[in-house]
Amino acid sequence: RGHALHVNHGLQEAAALFETHARETASKLGVPFHVAHPHARHAPGESPEDAARRARYAAIATLAGEAGVSAVLLAQHADDQVETLLLALS
Repeated sequence: RGHALHVNHGLQEAAALFETHARETASKLGVPFHVAHPHARHAPGESPEDAARRARYAAIATLAGEAGVSAVLLAQHADDQVETLLLALS
């Protein structure tokens, strides 16, 4: 049986909507839902994307451990995929 792990670091205006959607989808599927709200702000001179990524992966690891999850599958929404590609190309 699976679990839904969601990280909301609040860096996008739609972050609360993403969390609500994830929570509702997990509920409809009968899947336990776990959410983390990590501090993901970057330090001066630090990349905001790197800070958010580190906070996100640390939160996922914590949620997975607390839920007894041994394998994690990750997903991004389409805008994140475009941003990732543009960052890689730059």
